[in-house]
Amino acid sequence: MIVTMLSPTDGIVWTGKMKFLAFRTVEGSMGVLPKRAPIVTHLSVDFVKIIDESETEHLFATYGGFLHCDGEKVSIVSSKILKAEDIDPHIMKSSDQRAKYLIELQNHVLKDAKMEATVKTGRSGEM
Repeated sequence: MIVTMLSPTDGIVWTGKMKFLAFRTVEGSMGVLPKRAPIVTHLSVDFVKIIDESETEHLFATYGGFLHCDGEKVSIVSSKILKAEDIDPHIMKSSDQRAKYLIELQNHVLKDAKMEATVKTGRSGEM
């Protein structure tokens, strides 16, 4: 099954064939195997793990977003997607620090959304 991860700011971050995909939705953790029944779900701010056909693991942090699977391909769209190797490993020393880091990412997305809404509506200081 083909996976494509993309964000509006960075375009296609990763694409390739997968054997297994793991992620967290707003309702809990899930995994996807090839030929899965169709699904559309809301992703949490967390990590997405992809095991490709050569058994290589690819790990990404997402700022929430959406996942669509039609049984043949998976599309993940998020406002920001970071490769695990681009994240400072010292930030991720403990689960507490990991949680704080992910909350910080979510707050950043919320702040940007509020700013965008303010600009689109032409109102200032009301958000």
